[in-house]
Amino acid sequence: MTIYPQEYKLKCTKIGHSVYGISMSIGNTALADYTGCSDGNSNSTCPGTVLVNSTNTIRYTVNITWNGITVSGGSGSHSTTGDQMYQCVLDNISGADRTRTLTIKVPATAPSSLTVVNKTTTTITVSWTALDSSDADGYVVNVTSDKDTVQT
Repeated sequence: MTIYPQEYKLKCTKIGHSVYGISMSIGNTALADYTGCSDGNSNSTCPGTVLVNSTNTIRYTVNITWNGITVSGGSGSHSTTGDQMYQCVLDNISGADRTRTLTIKVPATAPSSLTVVNKTTTTITVSWTALDSSDADGYVVNVTSDKDTVQT
C-alpha cells in the first residue's frame, strides 16, 4: 500500500565555477531558480550546502511532495500524468553551461487480470499479472466502496 503524500529530495551538485546560476525543474515548471550565485561570498542569496570548499562543490536540494496527482516543491507544482522529467541547469559566465536530466518512466499499461483470491470481513486478498517491465518496483492498490467491496 502506498501512503500519500510521499516526500523525497531532488539534489543537484555543482562542481567548479565560483560565479553561476542554478535552476531545478520538473517538466516546464521551476522548482528552484537561483541567479548571481558566488561561492565564498557571504552576501550570496543562493542556499547551497558547501561539500568541498577547495573545488567549489556545492549541493542544492529541493524538497518534493507527491500526493499521487501533483508534484510540488520549492516554488512550483506540476501534474504527474505520464513520464516526469527533472532537470538541473547550471549557467555560468564562461558559457560552459551544463544540464542534467533524470526521467522517471511511467509504465504504459496497468497490471492485468486482477482477481479476488479471498475475502473476509476484514481483509481482501487479490492477485494480478505483473507488468512486462522490469522497471516497476511496486504497485498501488486503491480500494473504493461499493456493494461488493469489504470496507475496513
